[in-house]
Amino acid sequence: MMETYAGIANKLSRGSFSFVFFLQCMQAIGRQNINLE
Repeated sequence: MMETYAGIANKLSRGSFSFVFFLQCMQAIGRQNINLE
């Protein structure tokens, strides 16, 4: 899924994005584990 810079900035400024988007961000930065403690 392609996102524009403006689209990502808008999601982050609103503070509302889906968990799928969060996982895509984690994958983009190479994060494989997420600690939920």
